[in-house]
Amino acid sequence: MKVGLSTLYMIGTPFEELLREMERRSHVKYWEVADEDTHRLNEERVKQLKELAGVYDFRYAVHAPFADMNLASFNERVRKVVLEEITRSLSLIHI
Repeated sequence: MKVGLSTLYMIGTPFEELLREMERRSHVKYWEVADEDTHRLNEERVKQLKELAGVYDFRYAVHAPFADMNLASFNERVRKVVLEEITRSLSLIHI
């Protein structure tokens, strides 16, 4: 069984602090990165995560955005925005 750590416990902290925490916990090889709030992924952040993976042999899973996301919304505009956010997240997960 592979045991890892989720970055959810650090939501609200700056992304740079998350990276430092991952380095401090380099013995943890599996990370679930929450694409949310202050840890919202973009191309630069994915690049930084890839660099850490190369140094520390990390493996990642990405948790798609979840706050205020409701794919089952009856409001078509809300569903469209939610799908756009999830699609954005999926396009970045080639970590």
